[in-house]
Amino acid sequence: MVRINLIVPYRKKRKPRIIPGPIILLVATAVVSLGAAGFFWVSLENKIKTLSDEKSIAERRLVELKKKIKEVDNYEKLNKTIEERVNVIEKLGKEQNVPLYLLGEINRYIPERVWLSKIKSEDEWFYVEGKSFTNSDISTFVENLRKSPYLMDIDVESSVQTHLLGKIIVYDFRIACKVKV
Repeated sequence: MVRINLIVPYRKKRKPRIIPGPIILLVATAVVSLGAAGFFWVSLENKIKTLSDEKSIAERRLVELKKKIKEVDNYEKLNKTIEERVNVIEKLGKEQNVPLYLLGEINRYIPERVWLSKIKSEDEWFYVEGKSFTNSDISTFVENLRKSPYLMDIDVESSVQTHLLGKIIVYDFRIACKVKV
């Protein structure tokens, strides 16, 4: 006969549970992956911080360089303005003596029977207008002016016969020339 003890319940002994190898491998891989991801994230955060710091430094440097470029541009404009003014002053200084040279040369080479009525200048050209009793006196005057080291491109533009006081024949002439400085 079989005896059954009803007072103490029957318990079956449990076998110890063994975790299979693939599960351990999966958990280990997950832990390593999370660790690698965390390390990668921290390194990216550091790189982002470093790059943002470099960017702010570069932006400050850019602002400084823009200020310096503006100063250089202003300096160049000022320098150009000063050079233009110096050139104008030098040109005026050279051209200041031009009328003096012209009048001196005309006075030196004018024949006795020629007299002048007007001298005017336009740009670099001078126009000498006057009267003479003969065309040969005008011709002599032009040839004499051509000997001058200060005058160049001398040309008779016109020589017209007219009457002075209705009786005396005179020639109105116009001579164009340039003055070397």
